[in-house]
Amino acid sequence: LNSNHAIDIYLLIAVGVLESSVEDNTSPATMFARLLFCMSLVVHIIEAYLASSEAVIQTSTGLHHVEAEIRFLNRNKRTLKTNFGPHSTYRANNGLTCLVCPPGFYRKSDCTTNGTISACEPCKGGYYNNQYNIATSCARCIAYCIDKNAVLETTCNATADMTCRCKDGYFNHSKGSGEWICLQHSLCLPGTELRNTGTPEHNTVCTMCENGTFSPNVSLTAKCLPCSTCD
Repeated sequence: LNSNHAIDIYLLIAVGVLESSVEDNTSPATMFARLLFCMSLVVHIIEAYLASSEAVIQTSTGLHHVEAEIRFLNRNKRTLKTNFGPHSTYRANNGLTCLVCPPGFYRKSDCTTNGTISACEPCKGGYYNNQYNIATSCARCIAYCIDKNAVLETTCNATADMTCRCKDGYFNHSKGSGEWICLQHSLCLPGTELRNTGTPEHNTVCTMCENGTFSPNVSLTAKCLPCSTCD
């Protein structure tokens, strides 16, 4: 609906008003009033149409954003299989049996000849795949070590994510979760001595002093000393 359509609608209504006014011998003043009423009616129709069109546009835009978000999530969803090897195959949607992609690559499309490798693309910088896979995308590398007491150990490449380690005097408390939660090495309390020195992966291990020995201080290097004897 545009200005030309609005004029057409108004002219049709105006002609109808004029014809009915002539037949009824309506006065010019009444005829003019009817034409003004028709004009205001057309204006209201146009405003209502534009409002509904805007609502449709807004709704369509919202749906477009939702669909785009879904496509983004699907594109980044990982489909790695941990039991794939260099000679592993899978059944593609086209019915063919395809070889999986190697580490450092992702599956761009299925194979087109039975028993051949899929169309694999290398992971770009900042992304990796560390296994034989049929993933449709590479995983994003960790950007930095989150814990302030962790330091970079290895950088990211196409086949491995970056890794961190706890700095000296701290150990990783995440228990193999793939994160680095670095806590300070524990001190040995009085009555204990050092058994195992702390490392970036393990906390200090202390053990109780044996009978006849003692350790009076809190220390990372505590050793139990022989007790004195009274003569």
